[in-house]
Amino acid sequence: MDQFHSDISLTCDNAMLYNEEGSVVHEMAEEMKALFLCEKTKHETVRKRFFGAVWLILLFRRARIRANHRLYSPGGRGYLKCKDRFETGMAGAILKGFSVRSRSR
Repeated sequence: MDQFHSDISLTCDNAMLYNEEGSVVHEMAEEMKALFLCEKTKHETVRKRFFGAVWLILLFRRARIRANHRLYSPGGRGYLKCKDRFETGMAGAILKGFSVRSRSR
């Protein structure tokens, strides 16, 4: 994308450099460059959101995979199920800030 951006920018800059300031070609090059920069900014915003969402999905999948494994605990306790530990920890973290209040009418 950066190489494409530099090519478009160079083309528009050359059109503005080698054509007079009031000419149709110069004005069209200015408009095209401004439009391209606007669309590029929109594309980058969407791209950042998309990759942020993909990163979160991968992070949660990795956590879920780890949660389903069993770990050996030294000291005679044997294998521990990570799923039980994970769910208990998550439930405790979620319920920690949770309170139920009755509405008075």
